[in-house]
Amino acid sequence: VIDAKPLLEGNDDDDLALEDNVDKAPPPAPPTLSPSEHKAAGNLAFKEGRLAEARSAYGAALAATGAADNGERSTLLANRAACALKLADWGGAINDCTAALSMSAITPATRTKAIFRRATAFVEAGDADGARHDLQQLPASDPMVRKLRARVDSLGKPVPAAAAATATTAGSEGSSAAVRARVHHRRVSCIS
Repeated sequence: VIDAKPLLEGNDDDDLALEDNVDKAPPPAPPTLSPSEHKAAGNLAFKEGRLAEARSAYGAALAATGAADNGERSTLLANRAACALKLADWGGAINDCTAALSMSAITPATRTKAIFRRATAFVEAGDADGARHDLQQLPASDPMVRKLRARVDSLGKPVPAAAAATATTAGSEGSSAAVRARVHHRRVSCIS
């Protein structure tokens, strides 16, 4: 038999604490930010070098942006790709740039940035062929494009299409075509 008397007798301060908590409403939820507020927070964090925070803010802006707003989505994806590049996440940058480039309402300026950023990520990942493909779409007169082309050239010469096909059918896991196929597979599977 349990003696309930000690449970009923208690410190009056404990009773007051319980009574105080009964009347209090739960704390308000933090305000929900609009897509433009998330984007502005991302822009500020990026400028201040808080790259992971900026990347997260751009992701939150994407989540809050309607699917029909392709123009804004492409900009947010290109911005998030810039964060991924600075964080040395080459696959993330490639994925975000590819997704941005798939948007129907992408602006010419955002398209150029996305192509350049994806080419940069390809260079950093060691995929000279992927970088060359993207760089062909950019103006050769641009100094940054010329500099990136020089880095691509330092990676090696292009693999002729016939040699790449032979290497792929021969099962060479190290061939440039096989690497591109694996990168392409990751790229497609990671886009949401």
